[in-house]
Order: sequence, then structure tokens, then C-alpha cells
Amino acid sequence: MLQTNNANRSRLDDDTIAINRPRPNLRALIGGLLIAGAAIGAYEAATARPPSTIYVAAASYIPAGSRINPSELTNEPAELEDANSASLYFRSASEVTGSWALAPIQAGELIGPGMIARGLPSANTREISFAVDSDRAMGGALLPGEQVDVIATYGTGTSAISTIAAADAKVLSVVPESGGFGAAPVDVVTLEVERANQLLALANALNAGEVYLVLVSPAGTERSR
Repeated sequence: MLQTNNANRSRLDDDTIAINRPRPNLRALIGGLLIAGAAIGAYEAATARPPSTIYVAAASYIPAGSRINPSELTNEPAELEDANSASLYFRSASEVTGSWALAPIQAGELIGPGMIARGLPSANTREISFAVDSDRAMGGALLPGEQVDVIATYGTGTSAISTIAAADAKVLSVVPESGGFGAAPVDVVTLEVERANQLLALANALNAGEVYLVLVSPAGTERSR
């Protein structure tokens, strides 16, 4: 009996196959980690590209009513998500230099047309500001420096009367304002008028009638934005 058991054990030993488990390849493991790290780095570099659009911004605080000097301006790279908002800011310092700040401008703040006025009021001129629906002011497309006729309409229907309250008024600034939820867009327009009687007629129109701003384009000129 003992011999039989020894014989069976001998056969089992002869039939046993040695199984060698592969060991991890350290070099391949390190190489895979390096490739993964390089891929992550390339992705981060691609998604963190610096902004490609340059806008004009205040290099330092600019108080309201002060004339803007070149030293107060800087170029600020930025990417604005809203394309319409991007079109409202200057991209060249020459468009801003020499203008007047209508409101305080903080350092680093992008500068748009509604924040400045070009040139000083002429001698013996008057300024007046008022709110008007954008669709009655060239759809909000008026720019500082342009000239407009202010049309005043009194009454309604067939009895309505329209007249020119102010002719060749100079646009000093146009500041868009929110009219509230569901309300029509509103612009606060500042005009320069030369004569006192025009100022009185315009003030009367604002209180008793409705006003429309009509762009005056000199012959042979082309409007640009």
C-alpha cells in the first residue's frame, strides 16, 4: 500500500507543469505614465490659450470729467463671450486719447463709446441729457461726435404736428440703459445745442410731446462704426 502511494505521488510530480506568471514591466509602466502626462499637458495648453483680442482699458483710475491722456490707457487682452458686447469697446488707443470721461473709469476697465465724449463743448453752447427709446434714436447706433436733428411731435392722429426742435445737435454721449423686463431698450443721450431757443424747444418737446433723433450725414461722407 505504501508503494502504491509513492508511485502515484511520483506520477503526479512528473505531470506537474510549472506556470510562470509574468512580472510587471516597470519600463513599460513608466512609459505609459509619461505618455498620459504629456497628453494631459497638451490638452491644458490648448484650452488655456491667452486671449487673442486686444481692447483699450484704463491703466489707472480715471475720474469723471477729466481728459484722457495716453499714459492712462493700456491694451488689455480679453475674450468676450457675447459678440455684441465685444463690438461696444474700443480696440485702438487713438480712438480714446483726448476724449473726456463721462463717468469714473476703474483701472483695468474696458472703455466703450458710452463712457467718453470727444471734444469740448463749443463756446456759448448748451448741453442736455434725456432718455429716449432706442428705436427712436437710430436703433441705439448713434456715436459721439455725430450730428442729429431732433424731431418733436405733438398730438396724435391727423391732428398731430411735427417740428424740428433742434437742428444739427452734436451727440456727446449715448449710454444704453435697461428698460426693465419686457420693456423697450432705452438710451440716455447727451446733446450739445448752440442756441437757447433750441434748448427750450427741446425741453418742451421732452415734456409735452415725443422726440425722434434723425442722423445728419454730410454729403459725400460714409458712416462707419
